[in-house]
Amino acid sequence: KGSGEMASCLGEMAAEIGPLLEVVVRKGNGAANRERVRKLREEAGMFLLVGLGEVYESAGGSVTHLLEAVKWGQIFDRLEDAVSCLEHTANVIERMVLKKV
Repeated sequence: KGSGEMASCLGEMAAEIGPLLEVVVRKGNGAANRERVRKLREEAGMFLLVGLGEVYESAGGSVTHLLEAVKWGQIFDRLEDAVSCLEHTANVIERMVLKKV
């Protein structure tokens, strides 16, 4: 339903944070890591839209399907929050790098 793909993007985004933090300590600009985070953020957004679309299309008219759609909507909401937090972290690190240069 797209949630697995979003979780994968989250893992990859988190993996880029470490190298970005290393840039703060040593010389460099971390541009490649930051660009990777941006691309992963875009991918996660795409998976969010596709996943939510599938959830609401499958909701049908029954109460059971509606409750399932609400549950998955909340799961996607939490995944989106986590993606936003990682993006914010990368932005803060990028500002630190720019101030250091």
